[in-house]
Amino acid sequence: SKITFLSNSRYRSQLEATQAGAVILAAADRDATSRPRIVADNPYVYFAKVSALFHPLTRPAAGIDPQASIAVGAEIAPSAFIGPGARIESGARIGANVVISAGRHVGQGAAVGADCFLYPQVVVYHGCQLGERVIIHSGAIIGADGFGLANEKGRWLKIPQLGRVVIGNDVEIGATTTIDRG
Repeated sequence: SKITFLSNSRYRSQLEATQAGAVILAAADRDATSRPRIVADNPYVYFAKVSALFHPLTRPAAGIDPQASIAVGAEIAPSAFIGPGARIESGARIGANVVISAGRHVGQGAAVGADCFLYPQVVVYHGCQLGERVIIHSGAIIGADGFGLANEKGRWLKIPQLGRVVIGNDVEIGATTTIDRG
């Protein structure tokens, strides 16, 4: 059975055409359908919570895959999972319940907060910082050099990008996104 929501009354006319088994809607739309319904203050938020309940993020069991490379001086919480081919450099800190999937790289002195989930092929450069509950999808690169160039008499000189990237809590970053350091 399916569930849907109505969060904007202008779509009320489409409600009877739905094949969903139940509808989440606001009190103002309570009588707009005879279908089973859940009345909520914010139908869209309620739908988000129901969807997350039925489709939770699957986390592997804690542990470090034997094919992972962990440098001396890296700190990894016992509840974290480090996948095959992942590389964690010296001084990196990996928080509780973190998932670092296959082929990941976490650079020297980088910090990954609790409950983060890094999908395959994510790179977190040295010194970058991720808050808690950050989700980063495949192929994203955090902390690469930006395009700092200076022209000296027709010759371009690279300006080292000395900053870092700091990402707060509860952030989701899409696949193949790049966020350069300052």
